[in-house]
Amino acid sequence: MHRRSVVPGGRLAVALAGLAERGHAVTDGDRAPAAAGRLEADVAIGGGRPLGPAWLAAMTRARAIVLALDAATHRRWNPLERGGAGLGARAGGAVAAGTGC
Repeated sequence: MHRRSVVPGGRLAVALAGLAERGHAVTDGDRAPAAAGRLEADVAIGGGRPLGPAWLAAMTRARAIVLALDAATHRRWNPLERGGAGLGARAGGAVAAGTGC
């Protein structure tokens, strides 16, 4: 999880806490960025801005990126963010986004 991009107390934060309570490994990838390269993840999760989660996905070899995204945030993405979000899809992974997270 890219903690800096997840809104504290938001729907995504609550969902991640629920996953952890059920025994899923929910790792805070940006607390120890140097260690992120030694972690492996199936999914990188983050808020509505894609670059941090995309970086985390690359470092952990995640095959998917899940973003808490609404239409207004997506419209504000710059070209770098749009390209970064597409990196996961081009690398054989998937990018999924939810609204109102």
